[in-house]
Amino acid sequence: MFISPWLSFDRPTWPALTADATCDVAIVGGGISGVTTLYYLLTETTKKVILLEQSHIASGASGNNAGLACIHIEKPIQELVATYGAQKTRQTFHEIDASWDIMVTLLDTI
Repeated sequence: MFISPWLSFDRPTWPALTADATCDVAIVGGGISGVTTLYYLLTETTKKVILLEQSHIASGASGNNAGLACIHIEKPIQELVATYGAQKTRQTFHEIDASWDIMVTLLDTI
């Protein structure tokens, strides 16, 4: 059985928001989209960002399905090439590899 990489590490906890807060951007939800948005806003802008999560990071859909869209790449390569062409198939696998690199970077920053 596949275990989501988002659930395979100890997730830190932070205190609950108990007062009003001021920020430039408020992100609601700590799934793969929220965490990725947070990461890029913090590393590539000077914006003050708050991430609001009801439970733990990746405790919802992203944590339980790895935030991946695997259905199309589980087909044989020959079928993918016949359907999408060699270039698009190659590009898809390249982008999947790059996304895993980004995910490892995100996990290393937590």
